[in-house]
Amino acid sequence: MKSMCRIIPLFMLLAIAVIIAGCQNQADTKTDAAAETESLYQSVAEVDVFMGHLEDAVHAAYDTNYTAVRETAPKFTAAYEALIKAVLPEFHNNVEALYKEKQPALGEAVRAFAETAESGDETALDESLTGIRKAFIDLWIVFLPAIQEIEDFHDVLRPAWHEYTPNEDWDALKATMPDFEKATDAIMKVKLPAKYSYAQAKFDEGRNHLKNTIDSLKIACETGTPEDIKAKMSIMHSAYHDMQYFYE
Repeated sequence: MKSMCRIIPLFMLLAIAVIIAGCQNQADTKTDAAAETESLYQSVAEVDVFMGHLEDAVHAAYDTNYTAVRETAPKFTAAYEALIKAVLPEFHNNVEALYKEKQPALGEAVRAFAETAESGDETALDESLTGIRKAFIDLWIVFLPAIQEIEDFHDVLRPAWHEYTPNEDWDALKATMPDFEKATDAIMKVKLPAKYSYAQAKFDEGRNHLKNTIDSLKIACETGTPEDIKAKMSIMHSAYHDMQYFYE
């Protein structure tokens, strides 16, 4: 999968449409193993379309272009109708029931937004758009790999990135380093579920990079300046999010 306080990073994109067959000659020369790997992860086109409209609406709201925000209402409605009729690719069969379970809440959010778009003020429109955003994220994350060790790392990262770093509470951040190291050690021992075995090498590369950034952050906390700590923290934060997308 993944709040939408940073919508672009969060929507880095479920799709990951594995490139299928550029030209027939190339397709003919692929090995069976390569062809199988290419088909393992497929995007859900209807979800991607809805996501595109949501990104447009959020960007328009950010720019205070509320005319454009209102104009997304019929697009959301049409995209939702397509989304609930989507046939999931075989790769996602294991989450089909949960996908359907999450749909009604999104549908209600879309209906509320459509009503607000007709006559609501800008504050109401923002609130209604937030409703769509939250409901969509709740649906979207059913497609994301559930790796407990990654979630455990994020539990440590969340206050360090959103509280200690912006408030320059370096003592609190330094006190968190043992938790970071423990969480990183756990990630280093992960063997991906069989469904994602095709991505083990990419996952290994990402987690090795993450560990290196944790080691650098620890040194900065021990001997560096606040600027050094902040820079290393930013690099580590990026490395974490890069690793999350091992399945692409």
